[in-house]
Amino acid sequence: MTVSDLSVGIVIRTKDRPVLLLRALLSVFRQTYRKWELVVVNDGGSPESVRQVLDMASRLPGADQRIRVKDLPLSRGVAGAANAGLDLLQTDLAALHDDDDTWPEAFLAESVAAFSVQRVLYPALTLVAAPVIRIEERLGISTHHRDIPEVSRMPFEPCPPVGLISLPDVLVHNLFPPIALLWDLASLRQVGLFREDLPVLEDWDVNRKLLLLGEGYQRGGVAARYHVRVPDSRADAAYANTITAQRELHLQTRQRLLNEWLRADLAAGRMGAGAYTAWLVQRQGPDDTTRAILRELRQGGLLRDGKALARGLRDWWRRRRSGGGA
Repeated sequence: MTVSDLSVGIVIRTKDRPVLLLRALLSVFRQTYRKWELVVVNDGGSPESVRQVLDMASRLPGADQRIRVKDLPLSRGVAGAANAGLDLLQTDLAALHDDDDTWPEAFLAESVAAFSVQRVLYPALTLVAAPVIRIEERLGISTHHRDIPEVSRMPFEPCPPVGLISLPDVLVHNLFPPIALLWDLASLRQVGLFREDLPVLEDWDVNRKLLLLGEGYQRGGVAARYHVRVPDSRADAAYANTITAQRELHLQTRQRLLNEWLRADLAAGRMGAGAYTAWLVQRQGPDDTTRAILRELRQGGLLRDGKALARGLRDWWRRRRSGGGA
């Protein structure tokens, strides 16, 4: 299958953020790669507001009519909205373009090309990630989509090196905002799409499953644009980012997932990905890197003795639950 044969399904999740939705639509319309279809999922917001934005967008340069709208009468949250859109796709690849982020014009072209080339080398390829630029912006009450003031921009860190993505790194860290990713849709469905019981970090959970299923590739080239409203923005709370407005929720959900993954391995008596992740997290200081941890494990021979490591983790967990500490 050539690059031009690969179709891309794009899902935009939105809820009562017309200024950002219009900017997101223009980001999609301007893509030089044209074999795509778009589903806008209105997650419990005003249907009339979405229709007004689509009407405005239809009159702008580069407008495209390949758009379907899925109105959810009640909000299903970020994961539910993503799944509602993905369920409608019949494409080879899938992307989540959240309403507050943007792509440069060559984003899809470069990501699809990387997918096409790397899948020849790695048939089990499940995702391609692009570099990311983090853009901080200040959104005022009357801001127009064309002149949202930019405060600063910087590379999103950490950015993996070009090449196959490290599974240990993905097990420990949520490395990619959704705007950076292009997924194999069949693989997404194979792992069950996004967990709707997770209020945030549903993307980390699914990327972890995909990297356990097959390979991921980090490309170079043009970067996706991850937009963050600064805390002193005067805009309505609906325009806030969850990573800044709900930081505690992110931290608690991260710990919840780490606990779930470890419990599953302990209950099964196995040295699986959950136990391995717990080992990495416990051994990793705030400034350590996963490569340093792996080097230490290899030098100590611990990676060669998974049963001993699993027994140690089970003993540690029992001591924690009984109040015996570490």
